[in-house]
Order: sequence, then C-alpha cells, then structure tokens
Amino acid sequence: MELVTSQHFSGLNKRAKFEICNGTGSAGTPKWIVSILDSFDGLGIDFRDASDRHDCGYYFAKSAYQKIMQDFVFLLNMIIISTNACLVLPLANTVGNVLFLPFRTMRALLYFLAVFLFGWFAWHPKMGHRV
Repeated sequence: MELVTSQHFSGLNKRAKFEICNGTGSAGTPKWIVSILDSFDGLGIDFRDASDRHDCGYYFAKSAYQKIMQDFVFLLNMIIISTNACLVLPLANTVGNVLFLPFRTMRALLYFLAVFLFGWFAWHPKMGHRV
C-alpha cells in the first residue's frame, strides 16, 4: 500500500524537504531523540516517512480543520507502514511483524495522540494561524 501523500509533499524539492521535514518530533528536537522516535534508533519500524509527510501537512495547513486532518493522515500512514511490514517482508520476518503489529499500532496511536493534543504548539505559532 502507498502512503497518503499530498500534492504539496510530492512537489517539494530536496532543499524544501530539508527545511520543512524533520522526522518524528517537533522542530529543534535533538537528532538522537528523533532517531529514537523514528525507529527506536534503527531497531524498530521506521515512521520517518509518515512524520515527514505530517511536517509538510502542518507547514501548509491554514486552518484548525486542516491541522486535524493532517493528524489523522499521520495515523493512517503509520498504520500503512506497519501493515506493509507484514505484507512485503520475507516470511520469517512476517511472523515477527504480525506479532509486533499490536505494539506498533499502539505506538502509532501514542504518536497520533501526541500530535493531536500537543501539535497545536508546533503548528500554531510557526505558521502564524489563528485557531
């Protein structure tokens, strides 16, 4: 399955992606923490792709409704990434991925709740929008 991708994200050049997208965590989060949040420092499934799309969504969101929609797209993309790990990896890995799917889903829900509740601080002041 493909991740949900906005036209804005597809149209970003490499420099714009570097400036807008910072992985999992808010702008200014130390790189070692981002690495842990993205993929448990390489030990877990990597949600950076979903996080970068979410960062881009926040950057272009002009209303509270659009911010909330980006949060739900973030959740959907994390679930797609987790499901894809079960479907596309070799059989030996698939069994482990199926066993870990509930934990990955809980991690996705935790990240979703964090951006849904606290993402206002990251979205609102930087974008200059009024809620």
